Amino acid sequence: MKIAQISGTVPPSKDGVADNAIKLNKLLVKLGHFSKIYTTANQKKDDDVCPFVSDWTFTQIIKLIFNLKKENYDLIIFQYPTILYGRKLFVTLIPFLIRLSGLQTISIIHEYFSYSIIGKIRIFPIPFFSNYLITSDKLNLKELKKIPFVKRKICQLNLANNFLDDEVRNVKKTKSFNKEKIRVVYFGLIRENKGLEEFLDFLKTYNDNVFEFNFIGGVPEKPGNKTIEILQEIKNNKSINYLGYLEPEQLLERFTEFDLVILPYKDGVTLRRGSMLFALSYGKPVITTMGKEKINGLVDENNIFYLKGLNLSDFNEIFTKIKHNFKTKLEDVGNNGQKWYELNCSDEIILTKINSILKGEL
Repeated sequence: MKIAQISGTVPPSKDGVADNAIKLNKLLVKLGHFSKIYTTANQKKDDDVCPFVSDWTFTQIIKLIFNLKKENYDLIIFQYPTILYGRKLFVTLIPFLIRLSGLQTISIIHEYFSYSIIGKIRIFPIPFFSNYLITSDKLNLKELKKIPFVKRKICQLNLANNFLDDEVRNVKKTKSFNKEKIRVVYFGLIRENKGLEEFLDFLKTYNDNVFEFNFIGGVPEKPGNKTIEILQEIKNNKSINYLGYLEPEQLLERFTEFDLVILPYKDGVTLRRGSMLFALSYGKPVITTMGKEKINGLVDENNIFYLKGLNLSDFNEIFTKIKHNFKTKLEDVGNNGQKWYELNCSDEIILTKINSILKGEL
């Protein structure tokens, strides 16, 4: 099958959807399909990436769809939202225009639950005109299924881990546990909903040389003032080793150095959180917060560590608990987390599901 993806961004743009598009492209190629990503003109060109759209106006979108029709694609996969789409209304008409051209379209909706009623109305043409829908977590799935005609044409697919499992397996990993330090790392893009302010407040009061705290990451493409302030605070904090933003290959190599990952999301963890899925696939124990929808199979102190909240006492409690029995406990939780990932979110599972979707079996 000849497949085109439409995505406003691709790496190295700092946008989770950009990474998602690249991973899906690799998986489609693994299944034997021809796959190419069409993106904004200022994005990086590659063998599988065609920077095409100068701006996401109606005229440019029509030009793109005419080109896809001319190139004889069998299927168009539309990734939504991305940073460079902005709030342009015509972007939400892409599935309609694709259908009008006679082509099939699958839309991957990464965010819907958190939108206001007006926001949901604004993107209504996407679920309405798409032949099929994919989303990555229960909250968005449940919310999208409230639209009557969507129930029979949607599934959940855990695409959030930006790395292929083979890429993670091929890294030479070392057991970094030692008697002197537990190396803790936060990694990912800085956003206000990731609990970083609360974690930084905790570090101001915490003084235990058993733990070494590290930060890997940077700000998204269009950061707000608050995000920039958080980054500056991280850089100024003497309790944190700031390692900067690492390219994917660098992150894969450096990740073996750390004993424990902390991801204290304000709104709780979901299967949209690629950072958590990557850490679990790598075999690293993760401290995080439970989301509104419990993730089946993730059990506190068995394959994950759940914070009770984001108060200073909650951080103190969990680090004290880990400190007193860290070596065996961290290894066990990391290994069990990796097993959970392989049973629920592995590329093998994703490939089987994608194949079923493309064959019209779901």
